[in-house]
Amino acid sequence: MKVVVKSKLAHAPEKVWDLLTLTSTLCYVAEGVMTYDTADTIPKKWRIGDTMNLRPRLWGKLQGDHFVIVEDVNDKVRRIVTHEYGGHITKWQHTMDVLSEGKHCLLIDTIEIEAGWRTPIIWLFAQFFYRHRHKRWPGLLAQQ
Repeated sequence: MKVVVKSKLAHAPEKVWDLLTLTSTLCYVAEGVMTYDTADTIPKKWRIGDTMNLRPRLWGKLQGDHFVIVEDVNDKVRRIVTHEYGGHITKWQHTMDVLSEGKHCLLIDTIEIEAGWRTPIIWLFAQFFYRHRHKRWPGLLAQQ
């Protein structure tokens, strides 16, 4: 199943792109729903080939291992692609795009999910979670 969440942001695409590549941004936009036990040990800026175990906590409850492999970080087209898995999730293919719209930009998260019979439940959570993340971007950008 696929989740697609889009947001138009009133900031230059270059600024959004620079923030998107940072672990600190992931932690900020996920705050309130998800935290990551290993955030202090993973690279500050994501690069192709990075492999990390986020050890996520959903509302404080440890969810076990969640591995992220950074497959692509493309500065030219402003795209990050990760392959993720862990626990009941066998596939969480995440593509993040920042598209230029004049002085504004469009941030798009596309997630392909496979988790056996749990896929619809995890798909529903992903719909909620990525909308939460997108709602936090304006606050992050206001701090810059």
